[in-house]
Amino acid sequence: MALDAFDVRGAFEDHVGPERWERFDAELAEALRGADLEPRISALRAHYRPPRAGIPVTVRLDDDASDYFTVVEVGAPDRLGLLFDLARTFARQRVDVHLAKVATYGPRVIDAFYVTDEEGRKLTDAARAEALRSALAAAGRT
Repeated sequence: MALDAFDVRGAFEDHVGPERWERFDAELAEALRGADLEPRISALRAHYRPPRAGIPVTVRLDDDASDYFTVVEVGAPDRLGLLFDLARTFARQRVDVHLAKVATYGPRVIDAFYVTDEEGRKLTDAARAEALRSALAAAGRT
């Protein structure tokens, strides 16, 4: 379960109208009921520019930056659905995200995630950490 607070603005207009909020509410309700969002994300991607070429995907895990969490930093080209792909990867790897700091710098994102394993510990197992790093790098290139 996650709780997020967002400041929402239209990508192509100054004001987000009531009909878009109703559509958002319906899609959010579907997601909370467990609907598969991947087809919807894929359909939306078709209407947006592809990510800028030449921006490398980087993934760095740091066990020393926090007393309680492994900090995972992902750098990648910005694109629609990137956070969806990263979140799905964390879930598939059975990694809990306790805090996410998401930043976009023009065509590039640098996102930091404070994570633990399913028992609330840092990701100290080298093989598991490498599996996560590899999976996140693949998700960043998708």
